[in-house]
Amino acid sequence: MGRREEPPARQDEEDEDVKIIDCEQGSVEWFRARLGIPTASQFDKIVTPKTGQLSKSSTVYAYKLICEKLLNAPTETVDGQMWMERGKEMEPVAVKQYEWLNEVETVRVGFVTTDDGLIGASPDRLIKGKPIGLEIKCPAPHTHLGYLLAGLGDAYRPQVQGQLYVAELERVDLYSYHDRMPACTVATPRDEPYISLLASALAAFNAELFEMTERAKSLGVFQAYESAATPTQVALADDLDSEFRDAFGLPELRRIADAANAKLRETKPADDTFPGDRP
Repeated sequence: MGRREEPPARQDEEDEDVKIIDCEQGSVEWFRARLGIPTASQFDKIVTPKTGQLSKSSTVYAYKLICEKLLNAPTETVDGQMWMERGKEMEPVAVKQYEWLNEVETVRVGFVTTDDGLIGASPDRLIKGKPIGLEIKCPAPHTHLGYLLAGLGDAYRPQVQGQLYVAELERVDLYSYHDRMPACTVATPRDEPYISLLASALAAFNAELFEMTERAKSLGVFQAYESAATPTQVALADDLDSEFRDAFGLPELRRIADAANAKLRETKPADDTFPGDRP
């Protein structure tokens, strides 16, 4: 008999200093849960992968997170979402192969955050009954071969150690699957000195992120999307806005603005100067 998959953890399940949000990765709920939060897959934009120290380029990533929070929309691209969906199509086969080879059961997980909700991670699976996370990759052939011959390298270090830190795991297995090549498993244990550096850098980044967010709010009103939650929905909303502008045309929009200004002038006292008339 085949193994029965355990249902996902209930939403906002608390495990000491960890919260597990029950949602499908790539779904509307998943994008909303991550909105404006530093996530492990992007920790390489916050710290230098080799040293774990705060990177000078982290400010650019902070700008993206602030835009997500104030505009209520993800900054990921539609292309990125499409590649994610392609990986999801191949993931079930890779998971079954990993479970069979390692004689374990895995549980799907949506989004994991620290108890304060300030940082998060999205392991693809958790090993049932063990403090082990599973990251599934279904990459291009040359990328898969690189995993087989050279392992992960430093580039993935912030992401993997970030998952270990956020989800309080003891190990993360990266399992790379390709249907025409041998499978590749890279097991990564906790690196406590590196995690300590990473935690300090993340705390400093979040302090700066909060300060910049407050400064941005003080500049004026940000027109947030009402319901767009995925990159595809954001692109669709932008297309609709563009169609609205094209339907009126700039001359028509100027005429509407001029009419509104004229109406305001009629309500002003004769000796008062309308702001639009000032040199």
